[in-house]
Amino acid sequence: MPGTGKTATVKEVIHTLMEEADAHQLPPFKHIEINAMKLQRPHETYSLLWRAVSGQHASDHRAALLLDNYFATPSSKRLVHVVLVDELDYMVTRKQKVLYNLFNWPTYPHSRLVVVGIANTMNLPERLLPRISSRMGLRRVKFKGYTVEQIEKIMKARLADVAVFQGEAVEICARLVAKYTGDVRRALQIARRAAEICDREHRNKKKKTSSSSTSSSSSSSSKSIEKTHLVTVQHIKTAHQELNNAPHVLAIKHTSVLERLFLASVVLKLRSTGIECIPFQDVADRFEGLCRGIMGMQTNQQPTRSEVRNICHRLARIKILAVEENYGEPSIRMNVMMGEAVDAIRNSEDATEISNLLT
Repeated sequence: MPGTGKTATVKEVIHTLMEEADAHQLPPFKHIEINAMKLQRPHETYSLLWRAVSGQHASDHRAALLLDNYFATPSSKRLVHVVLVDELDYMVTRKQKVLYNLFNWPTYPHSRLVVVGIANTMNLPERLLPRISSRMGLRRVKFKGYTVEQIEKIMKARLADVAVFQGEAVEICARLVAKYTGDVRRALQIARRAAEICDREHRNKKKKTSSSSTSSSSSSSSKSIEKTHLVTVQHIKTAHQELNNAPHVLAIKHTSVLERLFLASVVLKLRSTGIECIPFQDVADRFEGLCRGIMGMQTNQQPTRSEVRNICHRLARIKILAVEENYGEPSIRMNVMMGEAVDAIRNSEDATEISNLLT
């Protein structure tokens, strides 16, 4: 699941190893980090990696050739390179050439290369081509969603220097998040918004007090306000409600039934494949199947493929989906958190059948 500490844990381990290397307890090594989500296309990995390795710039195609030659050539002076590839799911393409090279280069006898991949899919290796999964090995660590107690403990550690939260407020926030995703980032987002709401209320009270009281009475009133200036359970609930009514959530709630069904098709395909970017053709086939099974539509009643494509592009225009053109074949990925999309569909009107589909 997102927000379960995968990247933070790996970075902490690498930081510890770097400290040991600085203390001459380990041989020196070079750490390189690549976030696949920030790449415009997976092939940019080559130029980024070559620049980090050599300090030189090269086009994607030339960088791939230079890297292959670099890792294949023995060198006694070469440092070990530890490459962290975050959001590995976003590097999955039709031919999966980039992933193949990334996990093939460490198999070269003199490469001195270690690749660590982070993905939101536990069984991603099994869903890739055999020639790639065979090179990934079996070393994987599973990160489960945080429990209520763990989220509460993390929040209290983060908020230790900010004593403005009531104890129950932190617990309620942890429960609200653990109920759906276990994403600690979501919990901190709610806490931040709750603090902003509380601060806004406090400022409004001070303005009213200043305008209706004398300076002396205003001073004493301000002191009493300061003592009660804490983020309460009600602030947490208000913040949670606001985030659930964010523009993209409201947009999903007010889409048509067919648009919500198409979005549900995307979610179901993402769940079944474990890949972050899926072909439009696969989603359209699933959507047509749901039109028959869920909506009871006959073949002549179903949207045409052109109309299905228009539905997809409408959802892309309101930033719910992202449509990418890959060599003439469109592919689709979520542009919002999947959990928020599912909750929005469930809370929409006339969505009982679709909601049951996603449960």
